[in-house]
Amino acid sequence: MSISTQTRLARTDARTEDCDDNRPAPSVETPTLPPVFAIHGTASSGRQWQSLAAHLGASRTLIAPDLPGYGATPSQLDRLSYLEAMLWQSPGPMDLVAHSFGGAVALMLANRNPDRVRSLTLFDPVMPVLPGRGAASVAPDLRVLWTQVRGQPAPVMMARFLDFWCAPGTWIGLPRHRQDALLTQSAALTRDFEEICAGYWTVAHPAYFGPVTVLRGGRSPQVTVDVSAKILADYPQARCTVLPGLGHMAPLTHADQVNPHFAAALAEAAPQRGTACGLLSAA
Repeated sequence: MSISTQTRLARTDARTEDCDDNRPAPSVETPTLPPVFAIHGTASSGRQWQSLAAHLGASRTLIAPDLPGYGATPSQLDRLSYLEAMLWQSPGPMDLVAHSFGGAVALMLANRNPDRVRSLTLFDPVMPVLPGRGAASVAPDLRVLWTQVRGQPAPVMMARFLDFWCAPGTWIGLPRHRQDALLTQSAALTRDFEEICAGYWTVAHPAYFGPVTVLRGGRSPQVTVDVSAKILADYPQARCTVLPGLGHMAPLTHADQVNPHFAAALAEAAPQRGTACGLLSAA
C-alpha cells in the first residue's frame, strides 16, 4: 500500500488554568519544516520508512510512496513522472532520503529538479559508477549479479539478490510467507536492474549543488564503496559517513542505529554549499 506518513506539528497551548473568561487563548505552533521525501530500494516499499517517521517525531512530515511496481502503485506508471508530480506538490523544497536503488532515483530527481530539493541523504545508493552509459557503466560486481539473475526463475533470482546484498543463506533462512511476499516483487526487481544497467538513472552532468550526505554500511558490498567514491567526486559538497558493522539492509535491520544519522543529516540540511567533502567514520 502506498503510504504517506504524516507526523503532527507540535503545538504549545498558552492557555492557563486560572483563565476566567471564555476567550480562546493564543497558541504557538512550532516552525513548519520541509517535508521529508523518502524513497525505498528494490524489493521493498514505502513502509520501510515508518521507523524513521517515528524517530523524527512530530516536527516533520514524512512522505514515503511505493515506487511503481511495488505495493499498490501500478507498475505501468513512469517512475520519474510519478515522483516528480509528488515533489512539485510541496509548497517548497523537500529533504530527500533514500536507500539503495532509491538513491539513484533521488539523485536523478535532485538533478532534474534542483530548486525542489533542499538536501539529499542517501544510504548505500546504487547506480552506475563508471563513465558512459549501458552495461559497461555498471560497477563490475553489480554487472555480475545481473548476469546471474537475469532470466532466472523468480525464486532463484530473489535468492541470489538477497544473498548478494545481505549474506549467503539469507533467502533460505526466511520463513515461507516472507519468501512468498518477496516473490511477488520479482517483476519490479527485474525492472530495477534493467533500468540501472541501461543507464536510465545515470546523471551525466550534476545540476544539484545542495547538501549531500552519503551513509555507507561498513559491511556492505564493494559496489557501495565505488558508488560513494563516485558521488564524492561528482558532488564536491558531499560527505560520506561509514557505519562500522552494518550492512546494506541496515535501514531495515538496524533502524535504531541508522535513523539517528538520517536525523542528524536532516538537521544540518542547509550548510554552506561547496563544503569540503571527506570520508568520515562514525563512532
